[in-house]
Parts: sequence; structure tokens; C-alpha cells
Amino acid sequence: MKTRDILFAAAFLSCFLTSVLDAQPLKQQVPKKPAWPDRMPVVVGDTTLDRHMPVYTPDFVPVDKQPVPLSSVNPVYPDSARRAGIEGTVWVKALVDTDGAVKKAVVMRSDNQIFDTAAIDAIMKWKFTPAIDKGKFVRVWVMVPFHFKL
Repeated sequence: MKTRDILFAAAFLSCFLTSVLDAQPLKQQVPKKPAWPDRMPVVVGDTTLDRHMPVYTPDFVPVDKQPVPLSSVNPVYPDSARRAGIEGTVWVKALVDTDGAVKKAVVMRSDNQIFDTAAIDAIMKWKFTPAIDKGKFVRVWVMVPFHFKL
């Protein structure tokens, strides 16, 4: 290798490293991943009551007595799923109010979206005993799995 080629390579490398080291690093924007990447949660509820509810209802509220279902409604198996032979499970998080009625429902996980509406419709008709903490009725979230089997 000739001296001229070595000097040219050294000058080029020096300029390149100076420009790289002086450059500001690019800020990488990392997209936020949803809780369940395959789908977004479905939220259903009585929006007229949302004004009267606290802005934040925690997922876990320590209570002395958990709500117990008094009456439950089985979901209607979707005809299209029945014809296609599809089975699955939907996990629904339901907000049980101080009167034991379900005020909101959120699909947390679903094996197949075809069952989501049926599960939401069913849980909204359930009635619970209210949760009790320190002698007072409190609003709490409960998790209910719905299994769709042929």
C-alpha cells in the first residue's frame, strides 16, 4: 500500500469519526405496546353514571367481603361461531357497584373476538352482593371467565 493511500484513508477516517462523534444521537421513539397486543379492550357501560363515579377506580381494592353472584345470565352462543365450530374463552373484568349491579365491563382477554359481545351482554345482566369494606359497601372490579364450548 502506498503512503498516499494510507494518508487518504486516515484523513477520510478522521473526518468520518469526527462527524459521527459530533452528531447528536437520534431519539428513538419506542411505540407503546397495548396490554393485549392482538386486540384493544372493549368497554361497555352506562355512560350516564360515569360522571358520578370516581375518575380512577383501582383494579384491586382490599375488602372484608368480596361480591358474590346472586343471579347470572349465560351468554348466547353466536350462531356464526356455532356453525364454524369455534370454541373459546373470554375473560371479562366487571365493575360491581355498591348496589351489586354491574356498571362497566371490559374484555381483558379473548380467544376469539366473535364471543366478546355475547360475554359483555351477559355480564351486564348479572347481579352481585355488594363488596363490603369496614362495614361500608364499596365499588370493586371482578374477573369473570366465560367459556364457550360446543
